Amino acid sequence: LQIQPFALAPRVRVSGVRIANADWAQAEHLATLAAADVAVSLPHLLLGRLVLPHVRLEAPHAYLERDRDGRGNWSFDDDQEPSDAPRTLPAVRSVSVQDGYAELREGDAKSFLNLDVAHDASESGLPIAASARGEWRGAAITAEARAGAVDDLLAGSRPYPLRVAAT
Repeated sequence: LQIQPFALAPRVRVSGVRIANADWAQAEHLATLAAADVAVSLPHLLLGRLVLPHVRLEAPHAYLERDRDGRGNWSFDDDQEPSDAPRTLPAVRSVSVQDGYAELREGDAKSFLNLDVAHDASESGLPIAASARGEWRGAAITAEARAGAVDDLLAGSRPYPLRVAAT
């Protein structure tokens, strides 16, 4: 953990994050992250709002699995009743991802999807690049996508740019 506290947007860096997986899951970890850099807006924080001007993720990897009974390895609160209380998320102004990867597996073993994600600033209108390959219920899947910036999606104030080619 590294902290740069003396700025209007102090930065926090964490490295080597690993989240354990369910006992029944195939992958060793639910998620891993080589590093994350997060800037926090101090003026907003002093007013009681959490605003993150920039979040940078290095090699975020997620391994999502659902067993034959429909349980997802991402559900941590199986014994709790769902809450109707609203959840407040921090405002994120900018996100960049380097070498992102996700894998999704369904319990029938005939469905899996591997997804690679990267941030490419050279493509200004569509900086997120993603490619997917796998099988879903026995049918082969491949896809390439370009998408707008994550902060544009979170803002929701205009149509989100997305280009997808899939077979």
